[in-house]
Amino acid sequence: MKIPALLFLPFDLYGEMLAHVRSVPSEEVCGLLGGRESNALLHFPIENVLHSADAFRMEAQSLVDAIYRMEQHDLILVAVYHSHPHGPGMPSVRDLAENAYPEALYIIWSSHAKSESGWQMCVFQLSSEKYEEVPWELV
Repeated sequence: MKIPALLFLPFDLYGEMLAHVRSVPSEEVCGLLGGRESNALLHFPIENVLHSADAFRMEAQSLVDAIYRMEQHDLILVAVYHSHPHGPGMPSVRDLAENAYPEALYIIWSSHAKSESGWQMCVFQLSSEKYEEVPWELV
């Protein structure tokens, strides 16, 4: 499956992700976006069982439930997201090494003092050794 060259993100899903990120600003939060092709349609916030500021691991049952729900609605995994509360707005070495879904886009939220919300969102295509930023658009 080809990774989309552009992500279309509805305003409401953007707001839901931002609220999730802001709900635990001292830890990496994580989740999934399901959809069709490059269009995100459903948001699945998932608990970070590590409760860490520099790593995440999605709670297993919630992850399985999210993938199952996507399959029930004939959706695909469009993107995986997590936050970097104290880190850069780009994938870390760990993010590249632990990328379990190379067919999906990867969203990183980073704290950004100049942003009105305090957070900035960037979208990437990852491989095991490198990343490339992907444009996105609110719809």
